[in-house]
Amino acid sequence: MKCNSSYHQFLIPATIQAMMFQMNNDYLFLMIKWMRIVFIVTVLVFFIWKLHGYIPMFIQRVQGLGSYAFIGFFMLYCFTILLFLPIEPIVLASGAIFGFYYGFLTTLFCAVVSAALAFTISRYLGFSWLPCSKNKLLVQWLEQLNSLGWKSLAVARLTPFLPCSLVNYGYGLTNMRLFVYTITNLIFFVPNKLIITYIGSHL
Repeated sequence: MKCNSSYHQFLIPATIQAMMFQMNNDYLFLMIKWMRIVFIVTVLVFFIWKLHGYIPMFIQRVQGLGSYAFIGFFMLYCFTILLFLPIEPIVLASGAIFGFYYGFLTTLFCAVVSAALAFTISRYLGFSWLPCSKNKLLVQWLEQLNSLGWKSLAVARLTPFLPCSLVNYGYGLTNMRLFVYTITNLIFFVPNKLIITYIGSHL
């Protein structure tokens, strides 16, 4: 009986680990699938905006700032992130305004700084300001993020369909340090900004 008991004690954790591994693989497959879909949708949205003249007008106005173009672009980027507005059209426009190389560096800098600003604002306000702060699912979600640490943030940044502003404010409610948050963003923002800026520089 003791042998059977120890066997079941070993089997159950092993089964759970196998299920978790399968879930991780399924999540990875789903994430890649959504990345492809969102990438296509982003390009389509860009062309729609382009046909309506919004992005060309934005590019013209930023370029008209001359030596202050970077400052104007930076302020608009931060404004867009802090107000939960879609950032992809601005990232696309950066490639046309500054070129691929400088556009990528500019966008990466703006993304990291604006993310840190939103993170700091959320942390300063704290958890109690949320109307759903006593929601059990929200509390469990934050506990899960705290347990996973920077790895969960890395996955979030590599998942394009997650709103950037929501991630910024959400992680401000966790116990993650600002330094870890900033370094993780600096690394895992690269693929998304690289691809979108490249597309913008060739349109």
